[in-house]
Amino acid sequence: MKKIFILLLISFTACTSKEEIYTQKEKETLRRENLKAQALKSGDDFMYGSYLESAQNADIKYEQLSVSLIMNHKFDNQRSYYEIYRSMVELNNNFKYEIRKLANLNAPDKEFAMSYLVKGAKKNDIDCQAELEKIYRNGYGVKIDLKRSDSLYSLLEKNEGIGHFYVRHKHNKSKVDEIGG
Repeated sequence: MKKIFILLLISFTACTSKEEIYTQKEKETLRRENLKAQALKSGDDFMYGSYLESAQNADIKYEQLSVSLIMNHKFDNQRSYYEIYRSMVELNNNFKYEIRKLANLNAPDKEFAMSYLVKGAKKNDIDCQAELEKIYRNGYGVKIDLKRSDSLYSLLEKNEGIGHFYVRHKHNKSKVDEIGG
């Protein structure tokens, strides 16, 4: 009788924990959908960023691109420029991002991704500027263009938040490449 009771208790516990896991996944899906709806309705950058983090954790790559495109075109959200570029690189490289993999994109996709990166850099988005600087300096998917790279590097040196890092590594830019993409 004790053995039957223990088996029933173990089986009940196992069923309860599976239910709790399912409920947690369900809650996270509802939370993510709510964040997405709020971001797309209001253009709120915090909601958009929280949605992106949740979607990334859930490995929802295609949806991230579509939401980023809407945020960009509907609200001109600054973060979306970099996210569109990054999503395009990921989608064309088995959902893995690495700056060097920009070279793997076909010409139209590369042009599309780069156009958002350039637009974001012109709007003073630091992520876009830093990524473009590395791309032009190293020739990732494009011809090396040291003039553009140096121009972007000097902008990054003047940035209050990260400028000191760029100034410190001006003569050893490979250290800059170790940070980020």
